[in-house]
Order: sequence, then structure tokens, then C-alpha cells
Amino acid sequence: MKDGLRILELYHDSGPGGAEQMIVDLCHGLAESGHRVTAGLLCHGWLYDQLQRAPVRTFVMSKKRRTDLRFMGNLTRLIRETDADVIHAHEFSSNVSGSVAARWTGRAVVATVHGKEYIASRLRRRLACRWVGRSCDRMVSVSGTIGRFLAESAGVPPEKLQTIYNGIDTLKYVQGDAGEDLRRELGVAPGAPVVGAVGSLYPVKGHTYLVQAMAQIAKQLPSVMCLLIGHGHLRATLEREVKVLGLERHVKFLGYRSDVPRLLGALDLFVLPSLSEGLPLSLLEAMATGRPVVATDVGGNPEVVQDGATGYLVEPRRPDLLADRILELLMDPGRGKAMGVRARATVHERFGVERMVREYERLFREIVAARLGLDPRGAPRG
Repeated sequence: MKDGLRILELYHDSGPGGAEQMIVDLCHGLAESGHRVTAGLLCHGWLYDQLQRAPVRTFVMSKKRRTDLRFMGNLTRLIRETDADVIHAHEFSSNVSGSVAARWTGRAVVATVHGKEYIASRLRRRLACRWVGRSCDRMVSVSGTIGRFLAESAGVPPEKLQTIYNGIDTLKYVQGDAGEDLRRELGVAPGAPVVGAVGSLYPVKGHTYLVQAMAQIAKQLPSVMCLLIGHGHLRATLEREVKVLGLERHVKFLGYRSDVPRLLGALDLFVLPSLSEGLPLSLLEAMATGRPVVATDVGGNPEVVQDGATGYLVEPRRPDLLADRILELLMDPGRGKAMGVRARATVHERFGVERMVREYERLFREIVAARLGLDPRGAPRG
């Protein structure tokens, strides 16, 4: 088997978000390892722009409806033109179309599932997911929790499942506190405790519960500030809620920012109030920066956060519990700092991007080798 593989990455959205950043990092890592990587996207946007800076050929194929034969024709043509050894599809839409095209072209396909909420909400999606799981060479879940859901609720054969945790470039996230210049730039009063959340402003991210928690926290810490980093259609609703609760001085919306590593350094505490998750990069990033975290006990969060050691896990939709844990850490900075040190060590040991790229590379080689009747090193079996 040749040293470098031809890999086609498929994805349907533009981002920015955790899945999109993971795809960028994976494409970079695979290309740097000597593989020829092509990306097939459905739209221009943040992800397309990021991949243009990488040694990755990127194509945009429009799709007008759920069943679009012209799109499927363009996809199969791209697969043949790139002579892909393996198709790597991300999330439900691309998993389905990638698996169909793989059957038409006789190529290997790996389907990665980043979250379960979309699949869980409809029976027909679970049935489609089951078909993908049985048709693909391997279905990857980004957390063990998602893997169990795929086996138990979607009926994906366990032998087809594999968990590969997302990883981040830990070198971007340095331990330490941001200077006062940054806090002044953000409008934070000197010495004020600062909490923050990074994520798209969508209902599933649970920001409303953090805003409600801030109403309780501000009563005990009048100078506290909460920074919400990210954009999304829920912003106007959240801004109205902040106004109703009288929290205009305590909650600041920063929108999309490209300097998240720098902003994380301005926080005393990171909060992830999501209702559902896969394996959130924002959580890994905050921990890599040495920040203690308060996160909901959903998805892959408990596979990252050791409750009471690197942060706290709380039940979702419980602003009272969020407020209690946030106050506990803000009023005991020593405990928060110790948690942050352990959090940083956890991410550096288990969730680096190099490990993620290596595991996907190993999986791709195993699948291609099996189709050729070789062992993963390229020698004939037997």
C-alpha cells in the first residue's frame, strides 16, 4: 500500500463551530503527514476560507434539496476525479450522501458523528443513521456517550463503531492570566471576577440558563462580568432576557471572535451550559488555558471533566446549580486555580490534535488495507 492516501473530506455547513474547526485541524494534520487531502463542501464561508490556507484542494457543490440527483452526480464525479481511497463524511447529511456515493463508486467510507441531538429527534433520521452505520466501513463517534447512543438507539452494529476524541492544538493555549489591557478593552472593571462561555448562540447551547444563573450570582458579587463569545440567531432573544433581568452591566455579548485563545486568558472561570454535546472543542480550549470549568453533565463532557478535580459537572437546565458552582469557585480562587492546573494537564495528555490525526490516519490505513486484502503495513495477509 502506498505511503500517502487520497482522502476526501465531506461536510455540509460553513461554520464557524467546533466541528468545522476539527475538520480544519484534521485536514492540516493529514496533509502534513503526506496524504493528499481534498474537501468537498456545500457552501462557501468560514470553513472554505480556512481550508484555502491549508494544502487542501477544496470544492463547493451546491445542493438544492434533500434528494438532489445533480448533487449526487457531482459528488461521484469528484470522488472519481480525485481517485479517493477513502471518503470521510461528517455529520448526518454528509454521512448519508457520502455513504450512497461510496456504494456507487466502490470506495471506502468513514462516517463521523459529532452530536446526537439531530439524529435523536426523528425516527426517520435514526433509521437513516442505522443504514449508514451498516453500509459504511466504520462509524466514528467523538465521545463514548455518542457511540452508546448510536448502538442502542440507532441500531448501528457495535463492531462498526469506534470512538476518536476530538483534539486541539494545545500550543495555541497558554497558561496564565491576560493583562489588564485586555480587560479594560472588554470593559471589565479592575479586579472584577469574569466568567465566560464560547459557543454559537443556539438553543442547544443553553445560554439562557447561564443568563438566569448570572441574576443570582450578581446579587452576591456585584462586580461580576459574564462574556458570551459567539454568534447565532438567539442573540436578540438573549439580549432581551438580559435586559428584563437587569443584567446589562453584567453580561456582554462579544459576537464571533477570532482571538478566542487570548479571550480565554481574560476569564477566571469557563462555563458550558449546553443541553446536548458531542465533545466540545471550547471545553478543551478553556481547560488547555488552565481555566477551571463548570459544565453540564451531557454528551462527552464527563469524559473530559473530572467532577471536583478539573471542574464541576451539573445537571442541564438548572441555573440554580450553575450559580452555586460558579459562586463556589469565584469565591475560592485557590480551589479554582488548582482545578485549572489539573484541567490543563488533562488536555495536554489526552486531547492533543496530534493524537486525533494519528488515530484517524491509522483507521484510514486499516480500512484501505482491508479492502486490498493487506495488513495495515501493506503486506499481503496470511
